[in-house]
Amino acid sequence: MMDILIIFGLILLNGVFAMSEIAVVSSRQIRLQQAVDNGSEGAKVALQLANDPSRFLSTIQVGITLIGILAGAYGEASIARQLEAMLVTVEPLEPYAKPLALTIMVALITYFSLIFGELVPKRLALLNPEGIAKVLSQPMNVLSRIARPLVWLLGISTEFMLRLLRAKRADEQPMVEEEIRSLMQQGTEAGIMDETEQAMVKNVLRLDDQRVGNIMTLRKDLYYVDLKDSFKENRRKIASSPHSRIPVCKGGIDNIVGVVYAKDVLNKVMSAEEPDLAALVKTPLFIPRYATALQLLKQFKQSKSHIAIVVDEHGQTSGLASLNDVLEAIVGDLPADDEEYDPDFVERENGTWLVSGRVDISAFKDHFDIRKLPEEEYGNYHTLGGLVLNVLGHLPREADVMSIGDLAIEVVDMDGNRVDKLLISNKQATASVSAAASAPAADKSDAMASPGVNEEKA
Repeated sequence: MMDILIIFGLILLNGVFAMSEIAVVSSRQIRLQQAVDNGSEGAKVALQLANDPSRFLSTIQVGITLIGILAGAYGEASIARQLEAMLVTVEPLEPYAKPLALTIMVALITYFSLIFGELVPKRLALLNPEGIAKVLSQPMNVLSRIARPLVWLLGISTEFMLRLLRAKRADEQPMVEEEIRSLMQQGTEAGIMDETEQAMVKNVLRLDDQRVGNIMTLRKDLYYVDLKDSFKENRRKIASSPHSRIPVCKGGIDNIVGVVYAKDVLNKVMSAEEPDLAALVKTPLFIPRYATALQLLKQFKQSKSHIAIVVDEHGQTSGLASLNDVLEAIVGDLPADDEEYDPDFVERENGTWLVSGRVDISAFKDHFDIRKLPEEEYGNYHTLGGLVLNVLGHLPREADVMSIGDLAIEVVDMDGNRVDKLLISNKQATASVSAAASAPAADKSDAMASPGVNEEKA
């Protein structure tokens, strides 16, 4: 009986090593660091072991190997001999008593080692890795210090063999954006993160890819005043503008000299003064249209400005970008009080989508789960409208249709030369709906033909 208890104790000790290994390796360092900040010594040691995996894993491997050898040797010396003595008494088994006893002993030890020494402890460790790591890390740390000479020998032996095999140490791979997106998706599915939060974080990650030209107010939609116009005319423009900051030009929109605040003009007018607009002009912030939304946000923080004049490579005005545009790129459209909400993606009853031509191309890919688009590596387009123009090769017209993978894209509305709205449908789904719709019609035709046949037979 004592022999069985000793073997079982060795198996349980093996389970402790296996549990420690999985607990430390699976623990999230952020949670361990939080526990350290709260004064947990166990978490501090666990974090040290996690940051030095070579020493820790070598200690675990030494322990598991020694326990396996001890269990096998002790089992062969005690349990196998006792089994052999029992089997010898069975006359048909007497010639095979020794090998049969060894086989039974190995099978039993292997089974119980797998269950109680590996599988169950590891599953328990996965259920609460940080908690178990905090409890077992200190004993494991003591063992790693005791086994340090052996671990050192194993370490240099391993390095020597790797050099003989010319195996190079792999650099630590940084976390890529796709891994972050995958973690967010898992968090949303687990209920930890809301879908709206996930969408906003995705949009934040996209800021460095989104061009200012995609989020700005277009040149043709700008409200601006001209210093060469009369004050009466400029006052009318300022009064009709829905914005509090208005670009000021001199002789044309391509010569913007600054920005005027509507409140400054109003203060002068309320004081019964005719203000000099040139004296109220603030220095403008200029930014190229191919700068990213993230660069624009940094410029806003540095300059303490809320709007920027967007220019092209020739220095001509392309439009205006505001801090509100950057915010909308993160949280979605934020319509003003007098503005009708016009979402970028609208799902229709038949399963098709009405999509704005100004949608950023990365948002379009995410929405329809598209991995690659034609010629996107050349950077010739940054919006869905630009994609349509690039694929068609000519200025789009209403009712023009193109295909991207399983998607059929139809131009349904043009705003001058700009693609305003597109109708997007899945070709396979559309074909299925068409087939389902045509089936009743065919059945009806057969039913109408049948009476005629019957009458003819009659």
